[in-house]
Amino acid sequence: MKKFFNRVLIRIYWFYNKVIKEQDSFMLFFYTSFAFTMFIVFYVWGLILFVERKTILDFPDGIAKLLVPGGLVLLVSLIFFFKRRERNEALMREESNKKFDKVDIGVIAYIVMAFFTFFYNVVQSRI
Repeated sequence: MKKFFNRVLIRIYWFYNKVIKEQDSFMLFFYTSFAFTMFIVFYVWGLILFVERKTILDFPDGIAKLLVPGGLVLLVSLIFFFKRRERNEALMREESNKKFDKVDIGVIAYIVMAFFTFFYNVVQSRI
C-alpha cells in the first residue's frame, strides 16, 4: 500500500512539474501534497455519507458535516507531509522520470474513484 501511495504522489508531482510546469520547488511540493490530501478527503466524505445513509446515524445537516472532518484530514495530512518534506521531495524527484507502467493504471483508477465515491454518495444521500 505504501508503494501505491508513493506512486500516487509521484504521478501528481509529475503532473505539476511537467504539465503545469511549476518552477518553485516549495509550491510544487505544496500542490502535490494538497492534491493527494484532497483525494483522501473525498474518500472520507464519501465514507461519512455512506455511513449516514446505511445506518440510523443522522449527522447534522449543513456545511459542518463535511467541513470539519475534511479540514481535520487536510490539516493532519499536510503537517505529516511537511514534516517529511525532504524525504518525500527526494523520492518524487528521483521517481518522476520513470515511464508509464501498470501501477499507473491503478493510480488513475484511485484518482477517478475518489471523486466517484464522493459524488455517488452525495447523490444517494439526497434521494
